[in-house]
Amino acid sequence: MERKKSMSYFIKTKPLFNLLFPIFFVFHGFTVYYYSVPVSEALWLTLQYIGISILIAGLFWLLYRDIIKASVATFLIMAFHFFFGNFLDFLKDLLPQNILRYRYIFPFSVFIFLLLFIWLKKREKSLFIFTFYLNILLTILIIVDAGWLITKIPAIKEKKAFRLEAEGFITCDTCRKPDIFFIIPDQYAGYTSLKDVLGFDNIDFENKLKARGFYIAKKSISNYNFTPFSVASTLNMDLLSLKKGQQNYSTVGYSYEVIRNSRVLKFLSSTGYRFYNCSIFDFDDQPGHKYSAFLPYGIKLVTAQTLTTRLIDDFRQDILDGKVGLKKLQEKIAYDNLHFNEEIMDLTAKIATEKVNEPKFVYTHLMMPHYPYYFDSKGNPLPIEKLGGLNRVNANDYIEYLQYGNKRILKLIDNILAGSVSPPLIIVLSDHGFRHPEKKADPAYDFINLNAVYFPDRNYSRFYDGISNMNQFRLIFNQYFRQQLPMLKDSTTSLRD
Repeated sequence: MERKKSMSYFIKTKPLFNLLFPIFFVFHGFTVYYYSVPVSEALWLTLQYIGISILIAGLFWLLYRDIIKASVATFLIMAFHFFFGNFLDFLKDLLPQNILRYRYIFPFSVFIFLLLFIWLKKREKSLFIFTFYLNILLTILIIVDAGWLITKIPAIKEKKAFRLEAEGFITCDTCRKPDIFFIIPDQYAGYTSLKDVLGFDNIDFENKLKARGFYIAKKSISNYNFTPFSVASTLNMDLLSLKKGQQNYSTVGYSYEVIRNSRVLKFLSSTGYRFYNCSIFDFDDQPGHKYSAFLPYGIKLVTAQTLTTRLIDDFRQDILDGKVGLKKLQEKIAYDNLHFNEEIMDLTAKIATEKVNEPKFVYTHLMMPHYPYYFDSKGNPLPIEKLGGLNRVNANDYIEYLQYGNKRILKLIDNILAGSVSPPLIIVLSDHGFRHPEKKADPAYDFINLNAVYFPDRNYSRFYDGISNMNQFRLIFNQYFRQQLPMLKDSTTSLRD
């Protein structure tokens, strides 16, 4: 009995929540995005937040000479930091946008905090009940997350034990295994979409592909209208467990998990293929080639809504817009995607010439003709003022950059064909079509994409014009690896960010 009393007294009088809060915040995010956040990054972030909490509490102790009051003040500041983005997004649905500017938010927040700090200073009653409540609550939440995490770990181990027969595949020891180059030109709209919505005839590019032996699916569609979900469904050869409509960071993390553990990669790896990751996504033992992504990745999934991340992202946008005056930094940020594309195309062409004993599977993801649009159709660079953000998107610039991209894609294809020891299998498949607020078009056009394939034997009898991305590898595996995978019903699911 005495021991229980001493334990209760300890929980009431020791502000453990000052350490538990940062642990809970990072651990919860790590659990939610378990498949996408490295353990080392989560641990380092936790240590940083604990150190910051201790430092802030120490400063407040100098003011209050009371460790509980200092810890409560620290808790309020850390909560403001952790949930700033969530709270701001909540207010956006309730208040006019012009009110929710930093020039108004920060002075008001400082005023509220000053009132709270003064109230803490003057408060004479103990905060034992509040301390007890926070200590217990955060402990329970951490335990719940730990239980949730434990349920995820066996699932991962099970996924790694990939067996062909159990996954509906057939072993084929006598099948030819051509090198496979899977190229995604991000946001490349299909012929019909370009013609109907943007008034551009892309027949010259398509004819040049056909002259090289490509087949083009005229009515190809992506299954989703956002990159991570579309790539996930393509590489997993199936629809995702998603509801249509607005998505969040949790579903984005889920799509990263599906991509990393996709059936396409596991099937090819189990049949002896060597995988080359020339993409923006992480795979086991092969991290993505990082660039200035529009979606959070890794530990940023955890910190995306924090005050510092929001400030950095907004400051980065101000730099892009030229509002800050840091010209060199503006150029560095603005041309990130350009350098990424150049690096990836050079790397892909180099891999094609490598002589290895295993067949190759190369996944190349180009941020082209996706914004920023760096060049016009003749290769002349666009001014940096046009690269300042999605609000600068222009349909005409997209068409110009697409024509420039056509030349680069053809050059990359020629390099692959010339550099390969034996005729490769090449897939040029865009993740989705072109979306632009200038054009009030039927949402169906968001899914109409480019789908061009080059088969070594030029036998395209299995292909059909209305194929969707999730059936792409099903058809290829059936033809080249004698699989008997059923073709799924081609469909689209509209998502919102």
